[in-house]
Amino acid sequence: MAYIYQTKTGKWGYNVSLGIDPVTGKQRQKTKSTFKTEKEAIRAAVLLETQFEDGELKTEAKLKVSAFLPEFLTWYGHHAKESSVRARHIALEKSTDLWQDTQLRRITNQHHPT
Repeated sequence: MAYIYQTKTGKWGYNVSLGIDPVTGKQRQKTKSTFKTEKEAIRAAVLLETQFEDGELKTEAKLKVSAFLPEFLTWYGHHAKESSVRARHIALEKSTDLWQDTQLRRITNQHHPT
């Protein structure tokens, strides 16, 4: 359900509830307040709710590296040569010790330059 509001500067915005995050157990919300009219804000909020209900909305989870790597290696195993998978597995095992308690979204190029 969306909450539509007007900011002090006269712009319009929405706050949409996206259910409970299965990882953290906390409520997820998406907020945006850059619309010139109330009608624009309502349309954007309805579009966001529709995308969420249809499963098309990608939400940023607080997924940790230690939880992501096994999923990634399984997926990668179906899309790459066996030798590539083996090499990636060895490289990622070394990285896991260093990054295991870090959230994926917190890792940037500053942490791991290319």
